[in-house]
Amino acid sequence: MSATAGGRVFISHTTASNAFAGAAIEACNEAGWVPVDMRWFSAADRTPTANDRLKVEECDVFVAILGLDYGSPTRDRPDRSYCELEWDDATTAGLTRLAYLRRGESTDDRQASFRQRVLDSDLTADWFETAEQLQHKLFKALSELPVPERTDSTAAMNVRVERNEGVIAQEISGPITFNRGSA
Repeated sequence: MSATAGGRVFISHTTASNAFAGAAIEACNEAGWVPVDMRWFSAADRTPTANDRLKVEECDVFVAILGLDYGSPTRDRPDRSYCELEWDDATTAGLTRLAYLRRGESTDDRQASFRQRVLDSDLTADWFETAEQLQHKLFKALSELPVPERTDSTAAMNVRVERNEGVIAQEISGPITFNRGSA
């Protein structure tokens, strides 16, 4: 299976859950899906929430890693965290949503309320305690999902991404030499 055979997976998490996000990224890679993480976004000529929404909508699957902390409030909706807005955007876009809740009680009422809203939604959430558990459970769920249909333009884009990833990895793993010509 190629690295893009399964489609794109948006991984929603707070900064405190970065280790769990790393496990989710590994699960995506192992299952043949392309992970998308907000930490990798570049500068854009739109608000962070508009950029976030666009990235969510470009994906096929949305993975919510709901830890015990609420996360960063958004600039244009300070009553909501990025994770909660991403959840709403994925729901509105009709993405396949996979929700994983870290075991434990949140001491933040906003996070407790958000977690309960996810549990009360129209899906089956799963629980985890360790990064390894999350990785295993997400790999299994992604492996069971059907491969999304592709358009010709999406397939072409994926080929370019795969080729670019190889070039980037080559540049990073070896020494970079600049030829400035003779003086």
